[in-house]
Amino acid sequence: MREESRVTPHASRFILPTTAVARKIPTHIVTPLKENPVEDYETKRRAESKAALEKIKSGLATKVRILVPADACPVCRAIEGAYEFDDVPEIPPEGCSCPNGGNTFYAPVLDRFGP
Repeated sequence: MREESRVTPHASRFILPTTAVARKIPTHIVTPLKENPVEDYETKRRAESKAALEKIKSGLATKVRILVPADACPVCRAIEGAYEFDDVPEIPPEGCSCPNGGNTFYAPVLDRFGP
């Protein structure tokens, strides 16, 4: 006999298997369904990268360097290098095939010496 899922009245955002409802598993343990978790991660990663770039701009940096790990995809490897603030590409770049958006990040280039 096949068990069917149903929506419980107290947790309408969660779809619980019948066995979970029968066992009365608390709703805070069950993860809500996301329509596209990959897209949510990319959006979050882009926002974090943008905040990091703004922090670098407000510091003593004269340029921004994009650092890429050795196991990165070809798209990420192509954007590796130092950029002027106006020319910095977004990370992760469009077409990135690294798992979880890769580990590409911004780093400041400090050219000035002295106080």
